[in-house]
Amino acid sequence: MSIGKTMKRILIISVILAAMLLSACGPSFDEKGSSLVDAYAEEIIPALDVAIFLFGVWAQDTTDEEVLINLQESMVKLQTIEEKHWADMPEYNEIKTWMYNRSIGENKWVVDGEELAEAVYGISNAAMDMAGPLEAIINAGGNVDKIECIQGENLNLEAFDLTHVPDKVDKLRWILFRK
Repeated sequence: MSIGKTMKRILIISVILAAMLLSACGPSFDEKGSSLVDAYAEEIIPALDVAIFLFGVWAQDTTDEEVLINLQESMVKLQTIEEKHWADMPEYNEIKTWMYNRSIGENKWVVDGEELAEAVYGISNAAMDMAGPLEAIINAGGNVDKIECIQGENLNLEAFDLTHVPDKVDKLRWILFRK
């Protein structure tokens, strides 16, 4: 074999190895797992927005039967979404390793897996945190005197230790949808 052919082979192998190394350093994530996260986010974000809104409506008029019915539907929806999506949800440590490009229209950004994992698992905890007081309100028939989880006099998210819920919703919405 001549030196020219050997050099040519070395060059080809070097180019192939360089391409493999570069592709290994690029964005990485599990597409199926990412689709599961997206599907969950597309359901849980609006469901929590509704729950937070209804909670505020209830706080203005704790005797409104229609609001209590809507709160119960909201609580069931939160629980159903959690049950539906968490059986197949990627583990926190797996999501944490992801790094991928995302775009909506002209808007392009990089999704950092560590931020995403924190946001996904944080919003799940927030959904269950929200469902607990909703259940207490429903079980008490909206009667404030019978609700044991109230902390203080004011009927607001703080009284139920839920001030973190809107922040968790906003964080996941921003990471995935830039809204």
